[in-house]
Amino acid sequence: MDYAQSSVISIRQNRNSNGLPSKPHRHRSGKCMTTASTKLHQAATVQLSDGTTISLIGTDTRCPVCGSHDKNGLWAQIDKFEIRACSACQTLHLTPLPNTEALSLIYNTRYYKDSGLSHGYLDYRVEQLSIERTYQIRLEKIHRVIKHFYPNGLVHVHEIGSALGFGLPIAESIFKARLTASDISEEAVEACRGLGYETFKSDEWGRATAAQISSADLVYSFDVIEHLTNIPLFVDWLASFIRPGGFFCVTTPDMRHPLNRLLHSRSPSIKVPQHVIYFTDHTLSKALSNHFRLIRKFWDFQILSLGSLASRILHILGLPPQGRNFGPAVPIYNGMKLYLFERI
Repeated sequence: MDYAQSSVISIRQNRNSNGLPSKPHRHRSGKCMTTASTKLHQAATVQLSDGTTISLIGTDTRCPVCGSHDKNGLWAQIDKFEIRACSACQTLHLTPLPNTEALSLIYNTRYYKDSGLSHGYLDYRVEQLSIERTYQIRLEKIHRVIKHFYPNGLVHVHEIGSALGFGLPIAESIFKARLTASDISEEAVEACRGLGYETFKSDEWGRATAAQISSADLVYSFDVIEHLTNIPLFVDWLASFIRPGGFFCVTTPDMRHPLNRLLHSRSPSIKVPQHVIYFTDHTLSKALSNHFRLIRKFWDFQILSLGSLASRILHILGLPPQGRNFGPAVPIYNGMKLYLFERI
């Protein structure tokens, strides 16, 4: 896990019909009830290879989904960031939003091998087997649904956020289609091209604008959408890339998942400042509703080594992660869901 240490103030709150916060819970005296705890997150700065340090803290208070500046009650405060629900669309998100340009630098600065665990992975390549097994489970699950719509198979499948490409050969073997990919990291783009896949450099809003319009039958994106700071820009591009009747598959934390409801701000789903948006089934469907309709959803889990699992447990306890991979890999529910949307 790629966390740096910070402090957090958690607010006990009432919930609305979507399981999101409405107003802070108060004593009869009128004061908000708060509990202080220690939590692990990424650093609030990014240090470039030339030694320059850039702050990730921005000033933009708009909702990254609908653009509204009106907020509901405080869900959590983490250093200089607050997590609040938008009063217009009810989506939980960071406010102020992180500096988008600086945020994009994270993925191009020692992201896949970060010895200090400031933002990235201790060593992404060490986790290859676990990542491949997670991809296998997710892709087989959506393939079982999609094959009923396309019994003759798909022609073009694309991955957004392909990282070092560990999942591309698995997708190719399952869908038996042309595979393309995109990622914001230059290291990731070169790695995927080195595996023989046509790969595009995406921008800070997740768009691979060089890709051919209306060409994809299926786009899948695992653990990416929660990092984006402008969902309408991303969704409009995505709708232009996927042909009508095609599919978009996405994994992201579901804030109504029992794990997230139980652990609240200590959940591994809460990763500040990289995770900008925290969806529920309802708010994600609404965010994509101009161009997509939800057809299936599944509880998601990841394959983790015992070392990675130990880091998550330490995270929940508010202790520094041990930062090592060891032991056999096991399936772990992760507070996320796998969603399959149809392009309309």
